[in-house]
Amino acid sequence: MGEFTIELNDTNYLDWVSRMEGILTLKNYYGLVTITKTPEEVIANDKLEPRRRHKAAALLKINCIVRLGNKFYSDSKKDPATFWKLTQEFYQPKSIQNQTSYLNKIFSTHLADENIKETMSFILENTLHLRTLFSGLTISPESLIDSVIAMWVIINLPDRFKTTMEVWLGKCEVEKKSPSLDDTWEVMRKFLQHCENNHEHSSQALLATKNNNINGNQNKKRQDGDYPKCSPGWHNPLTRDNESDCNFLKGDKNGLSSKKTI
Repeated sequence: MGEFTIELNDTNYLDWVSRMEGILTLKNYYGLVTITKTPEEVIANDKLEPRRRHKAAALLKINCIVRLGNKFYSDSKKDPATFWKLTQEFYQPKSIQNQTSYLNKIFSTHLADENIKETMSFILENTLHLRTLFSGLTISPESLIDSVIAMWVIINLPDRFKTTMEVWLGKCEVEKKSPSLDDTWEVMRKFLQHCENNHEHSSQALLATKNNNINGNQNKKRQDGDYPKCSPGWHNPLTRDNESDCNFLKGDKNGLSSKKTI
């Protein structure tokens, strides 16, 4: 980690950026933020390397810093004085403290299925606070940070979001744009609504099937002769025969006829 302690200036900055980008592209570091298999595998990985998640968050922060630095350098039009003005303006001690606070809140959040809506509301709220820190600056890099946070959310979502997010990232690639956090949440919201609708339809179908089975069993019993019975001189209205066809109202062997009233 000695390379991080060098004093940066306008002559060695680009070399430092190249080194950082090289680290970020290493497969083992990339795995730190993408390896989320089964819960058992995650627990096993955490036991082998307890600070794995902290390293992943740190890499995301470095990535954010590198991208911001590139933008500052580009906007300064390679003028060292302008570049350092933009950099110093952005990296004021109080600003750094506030940025770190919000970034830590966001990157330490666990995205679980059971409270995904509440968790995303928390992330969106802290990202909004983070954006406000850049409102008075000469340059506004909030879109870059927003994109980094959006990618962190996509990487750490539960498995059932995987296919939806892959389609969403493919669409962003075709449109040549970075995913924003607001757009990512909108895709997630539609997916959750779709799941809820499917669950509601499944519940209604299950209830309808249950009712059909009950009615079918009742009809089967009646087909097997399990009907309400009449008695001599009295016709039960719940039986399957009409009153005019009821044998119990047609009299006995002696031709006597009687009708029971109720």
